[in-house]
Amino acid sequence: MRTVAVFMDAGYFWAQVHKIVIGDRTNRNNIFIDYPILRTTLLEIVNENFSTSELLRVYWYDGPSISDSSAEHRNIQELDDFKLRLGTRNSMGQQKGVDGLIIADIISLTQTKAITDALLISGDADITPGVVAAQSLGLRVHQLSIGGLTSTSPFLLAEVDRGYVWDEKKILSFAKSQARAAESPKPKVGDGKPNPLGKPAATANFQQIAAEFKNGVEISTGIVVQEKSPLPPEVDGKLLGFGRKKIGRSLEEHEKRGLRAAFKALFKPK
Repeated sequence: MRTVAVFMDAGYFWAQVHKIVIGDRTNRNNIFIDYPILRTTLLEIVNENFSTSELLRVYWYDGPSISDSSAEHRNIQELDDFKLRLGTRNSMGQQKGVDGLIIADIISLTQTKAITDALLISGDADITPGVVAAQSLGLRVHQLSIGGLTSTSPFLLAEVDRGYVWDEKKILSFAKSQARAAESPKPKVGDGKPNPLGKPAATANFQQIAAEFKNGVEISTGIVVQEKSPLPPEVDGKLLGFGRKKIGRSLEEHEKRGLRAAFKALFKPK
C-alpha cells in the first residue's frame, strides 16, 4: 500500500494566495480563508492524483505567531487530517527554521517507511537538497505549485518526480480579500441560505445525505469502510463535498463527524 503525506509551506502559500487575490505579496491579514473549503479542495487534489494511496496527513509549516497563538494557527489545528508544525523566529522577528523542519520530517518519514510519496507545496530552492536526499531513500516527491510553475524555484522543479499546478479558480473558491468578505451579505437563520452561525441547518439529515451519496457516487473497488477506522481519503473528500453541496454551505467540524458516522453506519453488518 502506498502512502502519501502533504507538506505545506505556509509562507509560500500566503505569498501566492495574496498575489492571486490582491495582486501583490504583502500582509496575510488582508486575506480571508475559508479553512474547511481549503481542506476539501486540497484533499480533492490528493484524491485525484494519488487515488491508490492512503493519506497520512497534511503537515502545515509556519513560523510562530508574535503572541502565544493566532487565529490562523488555531484554524489549522482544528482541521481533520492537518498537523501544525512551527519553526522559530530570529531577533528581527523573521521566521526561520521552516525549510529545515520540512526536510527533517520528509527524510524521517521516508526512513521509517511511513510514506512512499510526498506532495510538496513550496517554492523554495533551499528544500532541493532534502528532496534529493529523500529520493535516494526511495521516496517519490511531487510538487504542487500555486498559481503556476513560475512560482516555484526551477532548481526544485528540476529535481521533483512530478509537478502539478493548483490553479487560480480553486484558490478563489476558499480565498478572498478581507474587504470582500466584510461586504458579503449576512443571511438570516432559516431563510434558506447558508447559516452564518455555523449551526446545523434545520433540514440537514445526515442519514439521508449519506444514503444519497452511497447510492449516487462511484467509489473505487477495493475501498473498505469500517466503523472504527477513518474513511479512506478518496471517500472522505467526496463525501464532505457532497454534504456541502446538499446543505449549501461549509460543514462545521461536528457536522463532518455526524455525516461520516451516518455514512459508516450504512456499512454495518445486518
